[in-house]
Amino acid sequence: MVAIAHDFSCALAVLQDPRRAEAERARAATLLGDVGDTEAVLPLAVEYGDADGSLKTALAYALGRLNAIDVLGQKLAYGDARSRARAAEVLALFADEAATRVLVTALEDADPDVRINAAYALAEHADPLSRVGLARRLVEDANPSVRGAAAQALGEIPGVEARRALERAARKEGVVKVVILIERAIQRRIDRGEAEEVSLLEDSV
Repeated sequence: MVAIAHDFSCALAVLQDPRRAEAERARAATLLGDVGDTEAVLPLAVEYGDADGSLKTALAYALGRLNAIDVLGQKLAYGDARSRARAAEVLALFADEAATRVLVTALEDADPDVRINAAYALAEHADPLSRVGLARRLVEDANPSVRGAAAQALGEIPGVEARRALERAARKEGVVKVVILIERAIQRRIDRGEAEEVSLLEDSV
């Protein structure tokens, strides 16, 4: 047990040291996956976000070995508010159906920071489940910051339904800063050249 704990600590220190060679950090990531301690999931995921080459491959291997999405889902279900918010943030790295389901559930979390992070993460999950969950938060959430995060996320999700959700919300929104975020989200879509986009002004004529 002592040897395993030592291996975990040493490997984690190597992984998180940017002065180390890529090959060393990749071996450390692989070891962390093989040790099997799920406490490695968050630090591995943080490194994965900025990695490339062999290090990214090793990090992906380790996260897969540790069933990272399941672990993060458990943190979202049972962790304290800070752990839940961090887990929602990290899940942005996993753009698959399982991660999407976990994040959509997190949109209903009691803590607004968790809902905000889940909304931002879902900007990377362009599917109907994400769109529906974000559209609901955009009109139903009592917290303006959550509504703003949902608006920004919907601005990144392609498709006419996401655009319509933004336009419907803009007509009902009573907080100026949220209206501005909605309008900016719509404008980002227009700037990307999406053919179906129309402005709020054109739609109201």
